[in-house]
Amino acid sequence: MRSLRIFYSDDACTNGQLVIASRESQYKILHFHHGGLDRLAETFSDWKFLAQPKRKVKTDCQKLLI
Repeated sequence: MRSLRIFYSDDACTNGQLVIASRESQYKILHFHHGGLDRLAETFSDWKFLAQPKRKVKTDCQKLLI
């Protein structure tokens, strides 16, 4: 998988499409209605830490580097 993108089609951010792009430039478009996209976006937000690089901790009580 190359990327995931969410496109909202309403002001309340509850309806729209989830687009999944593969490395071969093939796209899967999933349509969500009645609040389903909002719930999915919330779940992806909870998993966001998995896509971020690991944090490095410096010694001597210095702050975390991101």
